[in-house]
Amino acid sequence: MSDEYGKSVRIIRENRNLSLSQLSDGIVSKSTLDKFELGDSSISFENLLPLLQRLRVSLSEFLYRVNGHSTSPVTQTLQKASRAYSRKDVLSLKRQLSELVNEKILEPKNLPFHRLDIIAVKAVLGMLENVPLPKEDIDFAMSYFLTQNEWFHYDLAILQFLPPFLTSDILTQLVDTLFKNIPTFFHSCPTSR
Repeated sequence: MSDEYGKSVRIIRENRNLSLSQLSDGIVSKSTLDKFELGDSSISFENLLPLLQRLRVSLSEFLYRVNGHSTSPVTQTLQKASRAYSRKDVLSLKRQLSELVNEKILEPKNLPFHRLDIIAVKAVLGMLENVPLPKEDIDFAMSYFLTQNEWFHYDLAILQFLPPFLTSDILTQLVDTLFKNIPTFFHSCPTSR
């Protein structure tokens, strides 16, 4: 884990007015926590989660703080597309699409996510310009969604842009897939517990 994880734990712990002993008790030794907070050592994920639970900080809140209170690049991409859509800013969407298409991909090429990001921006642009999505893009996206046993926030963020381009049969398949997996999805949502 990077030094930022330990520094963030220290800042949150001090903000909560907890001592090293209070936070570490029964999870890790006081010296281990101290070294972690100073960036001199790391701790396992198995130990980080109980520390965060004791601090009453969710993992997503913690990572948001570690990342300087900014969202992930993927989230930023989809938010940027949504904002451009609400402003009806076709030029920004075309620029964003061009950047995505020309972006150097750092993940393995056989992963579907970069293409799904591009399809989402194409869909937003298509809604504004009244241009249909290419069939191969719809087929690719539906192949992805219909094979997922669990849909996460990323999946729903992508999916929100696609319904205007889908046939009623495909929409029905998606709804069936969603309802089939709804217990799994709601179980994974932090607000539904």
